Amino acid sequence: MSYVDRITYVQNSYGFNIEGQAKDDSGNILDLTEYTTVKFRMRRAGSATKVDATVTVTDAVNGKWRYTFASNDLNIVGIYEAQLVCQKTGKEVTLKGLTIIVAEQIPVKV
Repeated sequence: MSYVDRITYVQNSYGFNIEGQAKDDSGNILDLTEYTTVKFRMRRAGSATKVDATVTVTDAVNGKWRYTFASNDLNIVGIYEAQLVCQKTGKEVTLKGLTIIVAEQIPVKV
């Protein structure tokens, strides 16, 4: 799904991108040209889906995509699973994901 298998962000961060390249289990690049929707999904293990948002496909033939984190995506500390879901009529492909760790934000000393 992406260039790394595990990444850590600080709680309450937003407005920045995560980028990746869609690949199947064998490591082959998935051409996203025919897919009508490509989504980034993220959840804490065993919990409901927290993020289910459409990504920007930046280079369809080479499977490249980008997702910009929204203000509430990383607001809860924990360990999350993330996957890329590619959809077209009659077919849905869920790609092997990555682990996202949301670390506690250090409070500002007053």
